[in-house]
Amino acid sequence: MKNQLPEWAQGLNIQVAEFDLKAWRETLRLKQDQAAALLGITREQYGRLERGPRPLDRRTKLACFFLQNAANNSIDKPDK
Repeated sequence: MKNQLPEWAQGLNIQVAEFDLKAWRETLRLKQDQAAALLGITREQYGRLERGPRPLDRRTKLACFFLQNAANNSIDKPDK
């Protein structure tokens, strides 16, 4: 089956709360073009998402959470 979830993920109901894309970008100290590049979209697309009023799709929200977690982990680790 196409797009079938892995066995470990079947039955999970992950809810992603409302998400403030601008606050996310500002927390990571990114410019719109940098945030867009991380999400794999154009700056114009990113700007439209940030301005709303259309809600973010689940995939974009999850990508933001992943990138923020990765950024937090890199900040918490001292340089070698």
